[in-house]
Amino acid sequence: MKNWEYYKDDIKRYGVDRFAIKKDGTATKCHSIRCKECRFLNGCVMEKTKFLYQEHHEEPIKLTHLEYELLKEFVKEYNYIVRNKANNSLSLHLEKPYRYISELRWSSLEASYQLNSFFNKFFKFIEWEFQPINIQDILKNCEVIE
Repeated sequence: MKNWEYYKDDIKRYGVDRFAIKKDGTATKCHSIRCKECRFLNGCVMEKTKFLYQEHHEEPIKLTHLEYELLKEFVKEYNYIVRNKANNSLSLHLEKPYRYISELRWSSLEASYQLNSFFNKFFKFIEWEFQPINIQDILKNCEVIE
């Protein structure tokens, strides 16, 4: 799979000219980050073009042992995890949630659960700008560190 295929939803959302990749591999709007935080720091148009036609290689997500164990429990009842912008909280959803931009949160018609503020410090790799993340995908592509 090429990078343009992997990031196609983000490219559609931001536009190819306003699309940026953070150093951690997540997509964002170009003007929402500093140039030094972007993967395309020098000659961004040419670098972006080369990047989009390269094969996509995902780095494993690094989880603490506690985060890994929490996800193993969450996946017993829920399929997706997201971060809400309003209070930086995490929520779990049975079906893929949709975003309420005006309310700065995610929602779904099926079962969902907002974790209490204690959990805000976990799963730092999950940001508001991301699409909902399938918990099984995280567990398949993770590296447990301590």
